[in-house]
Amino acid sequence: MDQLTLREKIFNKLVNYKINFYLRFYSVIDSFFIKNNHAPKNFNQLLFSYIAFGEKYIDALLEFSLPSILQENNIPLLVKNSYKVIVKIYVKSNSEKEKILNHSIYKKLIHFSKVEIIVCLDEKGRFNNDLRYFNFTTYFFRENWLFKHYTLYNSLKFSLDNNTPLFWVSPDDFYSDGSLSNIVELSRSNNEFFIGMHPRVNWNSALNLIKSKFKADPNYTISSRELVQIGIKNLMSVQKQSIEQNDNLGVKGLNIKQINKNTYAVTASRPAPLFGGIIKSDLKFFRKFSHFNYNDYLWPRKLIKDGRAKFICDSDIFFKIELSEELDYEVQKVTNEEIQKNPYGGTSRLLNHKISEVPIFFWKL
Repeated sequence: MDQLTLREKIFNKLVNYKINFYLRFYSVIDSFFIKNNHAPKNFNQLLFSYIAFGEKYIDALLEFSLPSILQENNIPLLVKNSYKVIVKIYVKSNSEKEKILNHSIYKKLIHFSKVEIIVCLDEKGRFNNDLRYFNFTTYFFRENWLFKHYTLYNSLKFSLDNNTPLFWVSPDDFYSDGSLSNIVELSRSNNEFFIGMHPRVNWNSALNLIKSKFKADPNYTISSRELVQIGIKNLMSVQKQSIEQNDNLGVKGLNIKQINKNTYAVTASRPAPLFGGIIKSDLKFFRKFSHFNYNDYLWPRKLIKDGRAKFICDSDIFFKIELSEELDYEVQKVTNEEIQKNPYGGTSRLLNHKISEVPIFFWKL
């Protein structure tokens, strides 16, 4: 092999210096946008925080969501793996609290976790808690908004103060067996936050189906693959519209494509935060953006910039469904052309919407 001439050696050196300069330059620029997350993992307890009020949501909590988190490989396995589990349930009235206390699922819940049911309204229906943290200069919503935001903020603060990562749970969420223990096992840091995409399902049909299964067998477990089947069969019209057929790409911000008999590939502009730890700047964020809607529209932007966002894309690892009412969502057919001209978010399209569209979420039957 011929040896390089002096001129060739000098040229190669200059090329390497140039490439390394660009790499260092890009690294400095990128550091302004996305930080490194070097936090350790040393937590030993977990928080499940629920907001439930009104007969409809109390029923969903007791018959739908709590049975899911108490499946064999969810909270029971977490406890077996030496995690302490804390469940906080925020309700509006003493009658709602009593209904929870008298339900058969409550005995199972307190066996595996420390449970606190917080009544947020007094006997006259007045909100009786400390409001000094809220940003009333920006929003003027009525009691329900205040109730939701109070419970959200207190959950985040408890998570931060006690080094206790938070499961972002809701009465209308159902988790497959093993999903909760899997996501904790995947966690490698106190303050990273997992993000995923789940289907919205018809409230009545999905709720009645799940209730019938656990009525027949209180110890029944629903695997991720079975739950994906339930999700697809009971998918809301607005998300059914997103299943790609010919030139129709469905609603903005969501595309569902069946790539084989057993797998759906999903891309989404607005996946939801699922589980993780809280840092001080998160509290500042939610004081500034005092609306529950921003937890998945804007907060993931901060998680990405903090280097804390972790996308979980395989339904075999984690999967949930969410009950929804058809009347709350308008079906809008859009073409590929329209999406390209005016993508999700429009003039408020953010960094997290663009980055969230990069990973593909797989729902496996």
